[in-house]
Amino acid sequence: TAKPGVIIGKGGAGIEALKGKLTQYISS
Repeated sequence: TAKPGVIIGKGGAGIEALKGKLTQYISS
């Protein structure tokens, strides 16, 4: 899993949001 800083560095705000939703889905 890429670190948030790396994702943001790539300018992947959409990926960051998707990753957040995925994490939320897994934790629930």
